[in-house]
Amino acid sequence: MIKKLENPAPELYPFHPDLFRYNGKIFLLNERLECDVEYQDKFYFIKYKPLDISVWSETRDEVEDAFYFSFYSLYENLVLEDDKNLSSKAIALKGKMKKLINKVLDEG
Repeated sequence: MIKKLENPAPELYPFHPDLFRYNGKIFLLNERLECDVEYQDKFYFIKYKPLDISVWSETRDEVEDAFYFSFYSLYENLVLEDDKNLSSKAIALKGKMKKLINKVLDEG
């Protein structure tokens, strides 16, 4: 009989995506995103400081999905938005995103 560990070791392998799929879009990036991964108080955290993304969840899969959702949301709400509707801080963030993204393809 295999006994399940009560407190398995946290999965702290690196998170450096340069391609990912989310909500029907495929994001091809110009470089790998060097994200910080941490585990504390039973939560995983992924942070990407250049875009001010910080997400957390109880599992590694969920925190990665939360990261993809945050990146996708920034893309939808900043990159696709007209500058006249954005603050100066949002325009600066939009510029950073546009430099990171090589292509966005529709999946399927």
